[in-house]
Amino acid sequence: MPAIIKARAWCNNEVGYLAWQTDGKIDDCLGFMITRIQTDTAGKVTRRILPAWAAFNTQSNPDWEAQDTSVWPIQKFSWRDLTLRRSRDTTGVRDPDFHVKYEIAAVGKSAPGRKPVPKSPDADPKKYTGDPIPLFFCTEPVETNDVFVTTDIVTKNDKTAVAAGFTNGILSTQNMRKQLKTPKGKAPTKGQLQNHIDTDKADPIRAFLTADAEPLIAGFMGRAKAENCDLYLALYELNDPALLDLLQANADRVHLILSTAGSTKPKKGSGDPAVWDTTNKDSRKLLRDKVVEFHDRMFNNSAHIGHNKFGILVDRATQTPKAVLAGSTNWTFTGLCTQTNNVIIIDDENVGHAYFAYWQRLRDEKLPVPKPISAPNNNKQGLALRTADMKSAKATLAADGKTSIELWYSPNTKSATKPSKDPETPPDMAVVFDLMDKAKDAIFFLTFMPSVAGDNSVIMESLNAAMNKELLVLGAISDGRALPNTDGGSGGGAASKKGSPAKTSKKKKTSKKSKKKTKAKAKKKTAKKKKKAAKKRRAMAMAAAADVKRSPRVAKAKKAAPKNGKGKKAPQPKPAIYRNPKAPNVLMVRAAAINDFDLIGNWEQEMLKYGQAIIHDKIVVIDPLSDDCVVITGSHNLGFKASYANDENLLIIKGNKALAMAYMVHILDVQDHYKFRAILEQQAYERSIGKGGEAPPVGKGILNVDDSWQDKYLTGKMPADLAYFLK
Repeated sequence: MPAIIKARAWCNNEVGYLAWQTDGKIDDCLGFMITRIQTDTAGKVTRRILPAWAAFNTQSNPDWEAQDTSVWPIQKFSWRDLTLRRSRDTTGVRDPDFHVKYEIAAVGKSAPGRKPVPKSPDADPKKYTGDPIPLFFCTEPVETNDVFVTTDIVTKNDKTAVAAGFTNGILSTQNMRKQLKTPKGKAPTKGQLQNHIDTDKADPIRAFLTADAEPLIAGFMGRAKAENCDLYLALYELNDPALLDLLQANADRVHLILSTAGSTKPKKGSGDPAVWDTTNKDSRKLLRDKVVEFHDRMFNNSAHIGHNKFGILVDRATQTPKAVLAGSTNWTFTGLCTQTNNVIIIDDENVGHAYFAYWQRLRDEKLPVPKPISAPNNNKQGLALRTADMKSAKATLAADGKTSIELWYSPNTKSATKPSKDPETPPDMAVVFDLMDKAKDAIFFLTFMPSVAGDNSVIMESLNAAMNKELLVLGAISDGRALPNTDGGSGGGAASKKGSPAKTSKKKKTSKKSKKKTKAKAKKKTAKKKKKAAKKRRAMAMAAAADVKRSPRVAKAKKAAPKNGKGKKAPQPKPAIYRNPKAPNVLMVRAAAINDFDLIGNWEQEMLKYGQAIIHDKIVVIDPLSDDCVVITGSHNLGFKASYANDENLLIIKGNKALAMAYMVHILDVQDHYKFRAILEQQAYERSIGKGGEAPPVGKGILNVDDSWQDKYLTGKMPADLAYFLK
């Protein structure tokens, strides 16, 4: 009888990720039962069968009530433990810092020698319709490795040197529907959510969504008084009530650079100018005369933004920087609650010095402040700042003596605007692209909107890397326009024309007298060859992206979209997935939600977003299971425009597997969540353009009642993600 031969687990402080393998198809297997085995700091062991909501297709779960995997097993070979710390039926949160492992057993129909699965206290057949299906153990249970659930990545002498945390800000969940008590047949609304998140009062929904992000920021700010430090901040957006309270409480220690955020377009035909800084207007007025030092950094135009969100703790007595807080999280209630984001804190003097020097450069660049402050202007960063940002700072983490950190700041190009044709690769992105090109096994990423069609960004570079080797590439993108070969662009410039590579500059003639060549010239020539080769590879990747064609919409799909109850056009499905036959291990998805056009099973309509951003992380993780792993994070949007036009910070962290695992699990959590929804919307889109296919069944469960669900995993080559995690 086939058995489970491998089972592994990884986690961060929010989610557990599991993968396992059998040595063949298990007859009459209906899935896997998973039990979490938790050990707390006192040594107490707790067993909990993981919850499940998807019923068998002979049953229905109309009220989305939880059973567990002893009732509705997992019909996959990987799983996310979303209840590692947070319940999905309540807003309860479990304290961190505990050990956990998982027990996985195949379960299915009765057969000689199979023992019945004991009745679970969480199983209640009264909460669903249809006859219960008795399950029996098909295999002996297998345990995964033990993992530790914490935000503390590196510690020394009982002090945290690196901490990382993530928001839980995915709104497109059935869980959010239940928390907001949304009526059936309707999606949650902004109004239902706003009172829970735009508040400085304790609220369980806000606490659930912000997860570890707000506690990490609040704890960092609290250290200012406790450790007698000043707090230096450079922020893009600031309107969160709770964080504003903390800033006021620490006003005598706060030095703040606050940039422009938000604008309102004038009424059409009025001739009035746009109104700028709508997001920060009230916060600017509130804090200007309260904090120790306040600087307006006003980019009241669409070409440049002061996109940083970082802080530095500087010892008052010695003026020595002690710690840095960075990541993608804007200091807004939307950044904390309605977007996926990350926060990283690094206690290291060298890292602190690099950030503090950058903060001082921003402060010392005296940009004009418009009058009134909401008026449009043409501010852009000057050459002095750009020149200083053209070189990175490097450090080895003092706490462990091995983690390598490279720090980049922007803008770092001579030109203040990215050229529309053949732009030079900015120095920070050149380093990022080089690391991606050197990936051995896998690249994972999350990004917002680095560029149209992914051109000149980590999106296209990941495809470029995968075209040259069999890399696993899994990515999730907030804005669908950034998917390669979107309707907004075909994959970039000349590469999209007839699928041919873009033109490259002519190679300069070199002297025949090789003896007179200096080492510097030889080095320059080698660098130029590498650059030319990389450029050609990227052009080929863009051409490959352009080769993925879409069928034109059929005539019926071109008709006016149906109206909803308010007379507006109802939402229509759009492309949501990018695959490429020339790079079969690449899967990119955009953020999506269950809508009325792609309902399935017992799922109901969901809320996709509150504001503009959905996935707001800017993360690349390279070879996370390797000692040569790389984590790239910060405020940088991971495309050329950010390097040319924005105030940004970028951290490149090498050789820290614990950090790579934490960020990898966050990416897998976000990517896997949106993958399910993107597939449904992609299928709905293809039906709308006449490519056929039937809509999935609704009003009943989706689990198979036979063992055929295993076939796609066990017939032919193992799926690339499982092959990577189980190698």
